[in-house]
Amino acid sequence: MLSNPIEILQACQRRIESHASYNVERAAWYDAKQRVKSLDISIPRDIDARVETALGWPALVVDALEERLNINGFATATANREVEATLGRVWRDNDLDIEYSQAHLEALIHGVAFLCAQPGGDGDPAPTITVESPATMTGIWDPVRRELSAAAAFVYDDEAWKYVAATVWDRETCWRLIHDNGWHVAEAYRHGLGRVPVRRLVNRARAGRRWGGSEITPSIIAATRSTVRALTRVEVASEFFSAPELIALGLSREDFGGNDFSTGYTRMMAAMMLVPDTDEPDYQRPDIKQLPAASPTPIVELIRMYSQIVAGEAALPPAYLGFETANPSSADQIRAIEARHVKRAERKQAVFGKAWIQILGDGLELAGYSPGFTDGVTINWADAATPTRAATTDAIVKQVQAGVLPPTSPVTYEQLGYSPATIDRLVADARLNEAAQQAPQVMMSPIDAGDASATTAQTVSSPTGDSDPRATHGRTTSRGGAIDPS
Repeated sequence: MLSNPIEILQACQRRIESHASYNVERAAWYDAKQRVKSLDISIPRDIDARVETALGWPALVVDALEERLNINGFATATANREVEATLGRVWRDNDLDIEYSQAHLEALIHGVAFLCAQPGGDGDPAPTITVESPATMTGIWDPVRRELSAAAAFVYDDEAWKYVAATVWDRETCWRLIHDNGWHVAEAYRHGLGRVPVRRLVNRARAGRRWGGSEITPSIIAATRSTVRALTRVEVASEFFSAPELIALGLSREDFGGNDFSTGYTRMMAAMMLVPDTDEPDYQRPDIKQLPAASPTPIVELIRMYSQIVAGEAALPPAYLGFETANPSSADQIRAIEARHVKRAERKQAVFGKAWIQILGDGLELAGYSPGFTDGVTINWADAATPTRAATTDAIVKQVQAGVLPPTSPVTYEQLGYSPATIDRLVADARLNEAAQQAPQVMMSPIDAGDASATTAQTVSSPTGDSDPRATHGRTTSRGGAIDPS
């Protein structure tokens, strides 16, 4: 195990550089900036260089999945409001309500993203939770403990084209280094967690591939590359549709003025070809015909085939790729079409949710909270499916009527899809309404209560049937005085 910060940094730097080409390529496909080379068969090279064709299918594959990974807050099995409020504060202070989607995108594009926890300094949130890209951060995996034994995050200067600073962790210490004619330790502190306060968001992990893989798979890249070429052919062919080819029988170059096109017959875009008659007896009128243009339908069908390949690979509904026009007639049909995609998103929620809880626990422990503060905490994920609001409301109402869900419980409001802020307001309003309904029952005046007690005492009968005031002996009146037994 490496313990020297320089050794850890160098090992992590080698790992980042070995995966740099993979990360750059996947980012280029996501940004639709990857150049697709022509086969140099049907389209001349000089024409192909002028046509810029881009296709956003890789980004669509990633974004459609990330859009189903929405975090609404936190929940505890015992409804511990203190823990939930503390986690919510840390979440908001670090702007994770915005940046959590960036972490998910990095993991879906590159296969892994990193979450780092630090105690925080002057002006920083306490604790400080940051999201890091695998392009500038990595770690050393411990297969026995199934966690990182060390990690390093680099600061890269785009103008100088070099690393200028870095942060290195092991299980007990954190070092901050600067690069000035070599790496030097500028600051160090002992965090003492016994583990590295860095967690991984891993996508598509396998037993033999612990660092995961991208959602932009080789088959999606191949289908996208072929589709880009097909779109380039459509772009070139459209020029011929707008200006169809003509053939003139009985004319030669000389009839067009030779190389001087200012005389003779002319043909240009948006102009009419004029062929005048003549009185010469041997003149034969030329036969000018239009050559039929090829239909783009075969190319469109080819693109449709590639879209089906991408849809099958990414578990996407066909309509996401723009070729399915049939509208599902019911919510059940929508759910059936999206079933595989929803299940894939739910698997991501289970994996990503554990990493989020772990890094929040690391950060709170660094900030002075007791170990195990986040035990029993779960991420409150939004429903990954696409249910209609009417169907969801109907299902929740039936559960409330059956007594499964309390009508004003935060859980009920969460199931209805309300935001945490709205849930707090609804719960507060429900408590106010409940207090207002109970108020008339507890607002009886003391005088009214005393009169009622006195009336009850006077109606106690003696054995002879007459009213016996002695029946009140030893009792206390509503005014607090004891009745004289004499």
